[in-house]
Amino acid sequence: MECSLTALIDQDNVFFSISANRSIFFCGDKKDGVINFSCTDASITEPVNNLRNFSNDLSQVATQVLGGFTNKTNFRLFHLPANSRILNFSGKRENITHYTNKCSSSFEGIANQSNAILPSVETLNQFRSIVKSALRLSGNEATKVENYSKNAMESLAQCFDSSQLIKNIPLKETQRHVLCKDLVAWGYDNVDVPLSLEVAIEQLHTTRSALSRGCKETMGIGPMEILRYIRLEHVRKALGNSIIRNQLSANTVERIREHYGFQTRGNFAALYRQYFEENPSSTMKWS
Repeated sequence: MECSLTALIDQDNVFFSISANRSIFFCGDKKDGVINFSCTDASITEPVNNLRNFSNDLSQVATQVLGGFTNKTNFRLFHLPANSRILNFSGKRENITHYTNKCSSSFEGIANQSNAILPSVETLNQFRSIVKSALRLSGNEATKVENYSKNAMESLAQCFDSSQLIKNIPLKETQRHVLCKDLVAWGYDNVDVPLSLEVAIEQLHTTRSALSRGCKETMGIGPMEILRYIRLEHVRKALGNSIIRNQLSANTVERIREHYGFQTRGNFAALYRQYFEENPSSTMKWS
């Protein structure tokens, strides 16, 4: 898998972009007092599938959406489709609300009920341009970060201005969608135990149908696929790192496969090639 991460960080703000040739997903708790704003790169011309605002499928409007800012949840969970790029700006809540209030925008009211909006093309492109410009800064230009952060917040205020806002996209969070987040956390905490959806269902105190619906509505994929993705990432780390292999007492592809619960050699190899576009032995060869 080819993945690119570019980031620019100062004391109060973070600019970053992520792109990959395979679909990836992210899950994490939000940092208190910080608001995130994300959009896809409009220069990506391929169709963007499986872009979701919890149960809302946003694929048809993927390049028009500004999202990630809701006050209604304390975690972020999103699926980045293959061959797409996400642009993100994160800043202190107090600074962002100051700028949006100064511009008489409707940000705070929208953030209490929505996780995505369709702003005007002009204002969204202005935000994109600022994020991209900030990410092109070199080390000796770091003093300009503060200016780019101010410009980003001013452009966000314009995105939420009622005269520029085309549509709010309500957040349709249900208990099923929280289950998907809980499954991801469970998957990372239990990579060393036998892979069993039944055990996950029991420990999450849910049903197979509720978990399956929650994962497909939230991420566009099923629960077992999510758990396999998590384990494949751990497999790749182990194959590429002799220290991890020694800690696991697993110094062959077969031992690593067995450690992470992939029972069938052929299916494991096929999944690994599908996800990383190389054989497991090739990953280990270059470590």
